[in-house]
Amino acid sequence: MQDAWRAYLELAMGLTEAPRKKAQDVVRRVVGSGGTTAAQLQALGEELVSTGMANRDALTKLVRFEVDRALGRVGLATAEEVAELTRRV
Repeated sequence: MQDAWRAYLELAMGLTEAPRKKAQDVVRRVVGSGGTTAAQLQALGEELVSTGMANRDALTKLVRFEVDRALGRVGLATAEEVAELTRRV
């Protein structure tokens, strides 16, 4: 189980490391060119924010899936199942 978590953490770090390196490379090129407009910098910033949000969403979904799967193995009821039983009682 610990190996699985280690693999997920490595994946998560990979999701953030690649965009960070890409951002650093792009910034170096942009700064080096000197002819950058405000609109270009704005577009670059928006792309970086969008990529970061997409990575965060992907990681959140991955963790949620694995937690749900682990809880299913244990046999715990979901919130929906508890709500349904409460409604019926």
